[in-house]
Order: sequence, then structure tokens, then C-alpha cells
Amino acid sequence: ISDSPEQPGEVRRVWARAHLHRPLRVHLHTRMFPVISETYIGEDLRALQAAGGVVTVSSLEAAVSVAEDAPPCRLDFDNALIEAEPDIVLMHWGFHAENELGTMERHEIPFASLFHFFDLDPERTEHLRTHPLCVALYAAPQYVRALPPGVIPVIPTIGPWTRIPDSPAQRSLVLSASAGVRKKMFPMLIDALAQVPEHERMIIVARSNGLEELPDEVMALARERDPAIQVRINVQRPGVLGAMARAS
Repeated sequence: ISDSPEQPGEVRRVWARAHLHRPLRVHLHTRMFPVISETYIGEDLRALQAAGGVVTVSSLEAAVSVAEDAPPCRLDFDNALIEAEPDIVLMHWGFHAENELGTMERHEIPFASLFHFFDLDPERTEHLRTHPLCVALYAAPQYVRALPPGVIPVIPTIGPWTRIPDSPAQRSLVLSASAGVRKKMFPMLIDALAQVPEHERMIIVARSNGLEELPDEVMALARERDPAIQVRINVQRPGVLGAMARAS
């Protein structure tokens, strides 16, 4: 009797009581999954599971660079919601959440969203925050100041299952590790690395959807400028953490 968008407080009270005797069902919906360079999504997923939640995953498209040991991901959002019957949907990126409001309304499922640095749009944030199905909006503490009141500051999750190797006594590696997107200004990076030939130099880059050719371009640029600059593509996270431990 309280399941009405006009009574969000009552709705949330009923939902809260429903979760006292069974695990919370969370559906994680992303634009692409499991992207090798978007490790924060995997960390959130594992943290929710460690807290006792039952987590299912869907995505708009399959990732071209796939992280190892990722859970199954559905590409049919509507059917995934019907089968999983989640209590809440979590979506990274505000613009992605805004694009999915119609689906949330059609299924009458509450949602939460986490904003990122490229996603700080006050108008969009307010639109989401005032939606009857919005439970919470999150952003890193340094970004909350750029958004309307009501966004909850959160520190990115790093769980105890993520092991960062100890650094050696001598750290002589100069490292860049990133997604393969053009904002990284790879020509300038390669030129800078070429100016420190006394060090080992490495670029780790992941293929990104829609920019699949970019890592190969980076490898060709490095080979032309200084063949000693290593370019590695789609390195899994343990390998990246190992390189980070050796970086100066």
C-alpha cells in the first residue's frame, strides 16, 4: 500500500524492513563490463558480496579488454532485472544513470549512482537526486564540492583481497598505466620518457571500446621515438600492481 512514488519515505521504510531476514539483492549495471582498466567497478562488486549482498551484473556492451575472474555479465538489461529481482540497481557514472531512468521507472526499482571526475554536471545531478526512485548519489570527497547538496562523499574501495607487492630497495622504473583514451596525450608522454634514457621506461595501456586501435598507435609512436620504451597492452591487474611497486 506504500509502494508509490509520491511516498518515498514510506517506500524506503517498507524496503528496509524487507531486508532484515534475507540478503540484499544488488544489480550492478554499467556501460561496459568487465573493463580491465576500470578496477573500481570490480572492487565495488566484491565489497558488496563481502558485505553479504547477492550481486548480479549487466552491461550495455561487452568490454574489448576483459579483466580476469570477472563474474558473468548480461547484455540484456531488461531480462536481467526480471530474473534477478534486485532490491536496488547501482550504476557508475551519472550520465549513464540518467540514460537508464526509463528502465528504472518501467521496472519500479530504486537506484544509486556513483559520479566520476568526468561526470560532474550539477544539472544532471539534481535531476537524478530528485527522482522518486533515487536512493543515493555518491562521489569522491574532492568532487562533492562541485555538485549540489545531498551527494554523499565516499572513498574508492580497495578491499583486502587486492595485494600490492612490496617495493624493492631500488625503484628505477618510470611507468604510465592507463586506459587507452586520447585525453592521455600519449605523444607528449613518449617524448618525456625519451628524455630519461638512463631509466627503464614502460607504458601499460588497456584497449578501450571504440578506441581499439589506440594502443597499437602508442606502440608504434614509442618504437619510432625510442625502441627502449616498453609498451604493454591489456596487462592484468596483478601485473600492473607489480610494475607500480617497481616504479620510482
